[in-house]
Amino acid sequence: MSGIIDSVGSKSGIVGSDVYPAGHIVFVDQETLAGSSSALKTFSGDFGTYFDSGLEISVSSANAAKGSKILINYSHAFGISNGTASGQMHWKLYRTVPSGVSLEAKTYIGQQSTTAGVARITATGSVIDESLGSDIHTYKLQYTSSSAGEASAIYYNWYASSINTIIAQVIV
Repeated sequence: MSGIIDSVGSKSGIVGSDVYPAGHIVFVDQETLAGSSSALKTFSGDFGTYFDSGLEISVSSANAAKGSKILINYSHAFGISNGTASGQMHWKLYRTVPSGVSLEAKTYIGQQSTTAGVARITATGSVIDESLGSDIHTYKLQYTSSSAGEASAIYYNWYASSINTIIAQVIV
């Protein structure tokens, strides 16, 4: 890979006095969350409300200022107890700071069954946040069940030997 040195153009970026080619990663951080089979949310009247999974990462304002975008990658294990009609859940990557905004929303549609048991899924995603400001940037993975028919309960940090991860990369 070659870079543009001592020059600024459409294919470069400046961090301090250093010049980097566009697309160059100038900061990386990773957070992990160990799984726990006892981390359970039972829904009762709060369907459609998103709850924090515990997986989150923050990028300092100084590091966010180094780039033009932040790439977030995540992988998180969930367990879903079937509802009255199926096993289904929703999750989203939510930026809490500098302003609250959903960056990605996904749905897992499981089997159409009321049979007792837990469906195990891994929620994964990659999101680019190009709305950078001068504040710290905090990203959280959140989940919900929209109705009693979808999921009666969600193990939001499933299972005891899992390692959930979230990675932030600041890109020029």
